[in-house]
Amino acid sequence: KRASARVLEEPFSSARENAEPEATLIARLGSPEEFAERMAGPDAAARRKRRAQLQFAGLLAAALACFVIFWLALALRPPETVIGGADSMTRIRVEGAFDPVWIFAALGGAALLFAVVRAVLFWRRRR
Repeated sequence: KRASARVLEEPFSSARENAEPEATLIARLGSPEEFAERMAGPDAAARRKRRAQLQFAGLLAAALACFVIFWLALALRPPETVIGGADSMTRIRVEGAFDPVWIFAALGGAALLFAVVRAVLFWRRRR
């Protein structure tokens, strides 16, 4: 059996031997979250905090990268009157074509939104 199952079996078998009601034992063990926190050890909170910080930094980096790619794609785009490898301006316009550069703007916005949500959830849990 896994160690966590053995950790739970011991108090229940001891309670049965001492005729302690299960409700009393469950109250003594605390909520599942509190019990899991005790079993995880003192470094668990530090690991969760570090993981949250890394997720936040990763999301911000992804948002920044998407916005930089978006900005560069717009800045380096040829004028709308140039088509393909034409040597000069033309009067031909292609309208209604999907512009994939906007995907990077959407991805950057989504990453930024997730970073903000992650930060808010992190700060709410710390209170």
